Amino acid sequence: MRCTYIFLLTFLVMMGACQKQDTALCELDYLIERRYAIHAHHQNDLDSLCRMPMEQLNDRDRFVRYGQIFDRYRAFNIDSQLVYADKRLALSRSIDDAFYREAAQMNMSEVMMRLGMYHDAIQYLDSSSAKGVIDVLYPYYYNLRRTLYGLMADFAISEAQQTSYLSLKRLYTDSLMQVQEPGSFYQEVVHADGLCAEGQYTEALGLLSRYESQHSISADQQAISAITKAQIYHKLGMTDQEKEQLIISACSDMQAAIREYISLRELALLLYHSGDIDNAYRYMRCAIEDAKAGCARGRTIELGMLYPIIESAYQRHEQVHHRLLIGFMSSIEILTILFVCSLRIQ
Repeated sequence: MRCTYIFLLTFLVMMGACQKQDTALCELDYLIERRYAIHAHHQNDLDSLCRMPMEQLNDRDRFVRYGQIFDRYRAFNIDSQLVYADKRLALSRSIDDAFYREAAQMNMSEVMMRLGMYHDAIQYLDSSSAKGVIDVLYPYYYNLRRTLYGLMADFAISEAQQTSYLSLKRLYTDSLMQVQEPGSFYQEVVHADGLCAEGQYTEALGLLSRYESQHSISADQQAISAITKAQIYHKLGMTDQEKEQLIISACSDMQAAIREYISLRELALLLYHSGDIDNAYRYMRCAIEDAKAGCARGRTIELGMLYPIIESAYQRHEQVHHRLLIGFMSSIEILTILFVCSLRIQ
């Protein structure tokens, strides 16, 4: 009978462990499973927008329509986004207006940056600002500059290069903050990002928390705030809080049909370092599949350097799990035999 109790106790313990789940991760898992349907719905909306007749539109209205499609393809399919950036650039040449020319060149710079072609991105930005920048385009221009130099710092091959790029990023972060609407959400986020770059992490968190307590923010804004907070918590070494914010941001990305994202990749790395190999592997695999589907070549290369490390750990983990499972099943068989023998003896 004692063997029977041991068997039942072992079984109940394992069942309890299997049933214990993280609610937030369950929500993320659900969205990941549904992401193909979400992507299909987003693509259908885009197809409807692309099919709208343009024959009656003049060049300026067509430029605006192409811009709407360009925006909807952002972080969803970069090759398609490039098609509409090309269309805007071609139209801008027939429209004798500096605004259209500069906007189109900045669009091309954005796509080149997302494709990892940083040299071309800088050339388009330089062309757009050769005769000055139209006032209304300054936020877009400064944001492209700061994002571009931030990416270049990530891939710098020397400390001197990285320092130089980070210095340029801070310069354009300051400039962007000056042209944002005073007291707006985006000005506060840029300010928090600048404080984080200076090592003022507590101040950055306080800034975002105060803004959110005083204003209602949209789902998109919550996602931006969450990834910014996650980066700050990472600097502070506050893993649990970082994980919470990354999950919020990752869920928002999935719901918004975003394929080129940062949060799920960072969550996968965090889970990998904390020993959760199963989820780390699934999330990193999801990230690289979506990056490929969205033609995000720069992001695919970046993920391609991380994926083999997690995949190797996952294979080792599966081998250990398989050996443990065989041992557990063998134990059950032995306990069952002993249980049957005890019944016969009685």
